[in-house]
Amino acid sequence: QRSPSISTSDLTVNVDTSDGSSYNSATGKLTLKTAKKIVPVTIVVRDANGNPMPSGTTFTLKASSGTILDPATLGPYNINNPSPAANVQGFNFQAPDAAATGTNSGLVSLAVTVPAGACGGATTTTVSLFSFTSP
Repeated sequence: QRSPSISTSDLTVNVDTSDGSSYNSATGKLTLKTAKKIVPVTIVVRDANGNPMPSGTTFTLKASSGTILDPATLGPYNINNPSPAANVQGFNFQAPDAAATGTNSGLVSLAVTVPAGACGGATTTTVSLFSFTSP
């Protein structure tokens, strides 16, 4: 058996921009209006065939700068419902304080870990979700 293939085209990413920040889903760029903004991020992950991920899959959000607020990791899941609404993963990301850290940009990515036996051997695939800049 093969491990499921995951790419950015297999993800649906939604970013809360209710504060006036802007998110371009086509380019994957988030421009934040305020420093240290807490950004709710929801993600639907499907395999290359549009199916839910196998039972036992774990999702971990990572950031090159800023902070992933608890929970940083969700799962392992046992979701057999094919509906995208049943497969939404929710995280919170906090942008860095450029005055304190010296950086106002970075990359947020998602690591998807499929357990051994689900589709062959255990595998982790990391895909970029979006780049960001903050004031």
